[in-house]
Amino acid sequence: MNKEEFKDDFIPASNWMKFEKVGDYVKGTFVSRDQKPAQGKFPEQTVYELVNVEAITNGEKLELEKDDSVYVGVSKDFVNSKLKKVEPGRRMGLVFKEGIPSKTKGYADAKSYLPYVWEMDQSYVIGGEEMVDDNEIKVDEIPFK
Repeated sequence: MNKEEFKDDFIPASNWMKFEKVGDYVKGTFVSRDQKPAQGKFPEQTVYELVNVEAITNGEKLELEKDDSVYVGVSKDFVNSKLKKVEPGRRMGLVFKEGIPSKTKGYADAKSYLPYVWEMDQSYVIGGEEMVDDNEIKVDEIPFK
């Protein structure tokens, strides 16, 4: 029988990206976005789900499998407006550029993120079909009259 103990060794790692140090980043293939309502002192956030992720948090590389989902919560309108048209399968990323001292005593510093959007991930699967290069001509799909 397996050991079922309430010890730190058995707590799974979080799948939420946490930016700790300036220079921390996450980049991956965009899968979906959702809204997380405000809670306590935390504002409403847009949550981005990424797969095929590479990330550095607290200055250390995250060890992830290709199909592991990572969630990134963003509350800043500036960042969300830049990412609002990102479609599933597109590579995107965020980097923690600087900390901005809080104007409210007792609150953590604000974190300034810079968003990036790159090409489509050719290995991303949508609806059971792998994506293909839009410029690739498939001879067997050319209609002949």
